[in-house]
Amino acid sequence: IAAVIEAGEALPTEIDGIACAAVDLHGRAVIPGMVEGHAHTGFEDIAAMTDPGDTPPEEGVLIGLLNAGRLLEAGFTSAFSAAGVRPRQDPVTRNWINAGRAPGPRLLAASPEITATGNLGD
Repeated sequence: IAAVIEAGEALPTEIDGIACAAVDLHGRAVIPGMVEGHAHTGFEDIAAMTDPGDTPPEEGVLIGLLNAGRLLEAGFTSAFSAAGVRPRQDPVTRNWINAGRAPGPRLLAASPEITATGNLGD
């Protein structure tokens, strides 16, 4: 949303020199996007509790970036991580999104999953 026009004002065709499409939303509600309240971006295809820990750290980050992009494509503009697989996995994903290197929602990164010994391959 680049601008909000009051009723009766002319709809612009450009804002700050950039062409834009104006959408008349009179009588409608606008929400900025959905919030994923329990995300595990680095988890994928888990059949056993040890599967996330068996994934190499580099692949875990790539899986996290891929899944963050999927969240954004599905309309989620924010996500709260419930836990990562490894230290720094979620912060790295968040940092790449924030730097514009990868698509994804605003991500509140979390620490690694706290589990019983052996559940994440430790």
